[in-house]
Amino acid sequence: MGILVTLAFLAAQRFIQRAKASATATQMAFMRNGLMSFAASCEGFPPSVESGADPGLAYPPPNTPCWTGPYLARWPTTTSFGNGSSYQYRAAPGTMAALSAQALGSRDALLLGSEVAPIFGGQAQLNSSDGLWSVTVPIGDYYRGRAGP
Repeated sequence: MGILVTLAFLAAQRFIQRAKASATATQMAFMRNGLMSFAASCEGFPPSVESGADPGLAYPPPNTPCWTGPYLARWPTTTSFGNGSSYQYRAAPGTMAALSAQALGSRDALLLGSEVAPIFGGQAQLNSSDGLWSVTVPIGDYYRGRAGP
């Protein structure tokens, strides 16, 4: 009986982690769509912002008269994995804009990478630093008409 309970617990735990990866991948897809809408309105992606901050999807960034948002109801503060994990957006003219989920465990990063890769054309990069992992996906390099940060 104990073995069956243990197996059921492990299966439930794997199911929960997969659900968290799926929810985080879906959130990243929504964020990408918001960034693409911003780029269409303002002829380019917004520049990078501080780690975890809204790049201009929920609230207009300063000096952006082209903003027609909100493009998202709110910028998420954490991923579905919780435990201090967050999203980061990075972009600058001449580079590929990227969105990443930061501060993940190795198993969470592997699950998330397998979930986001099909959504983002097979491109998901996993990186590790100080035992924490990040999963980064490209958004695009559309900066026509945008001044540098």
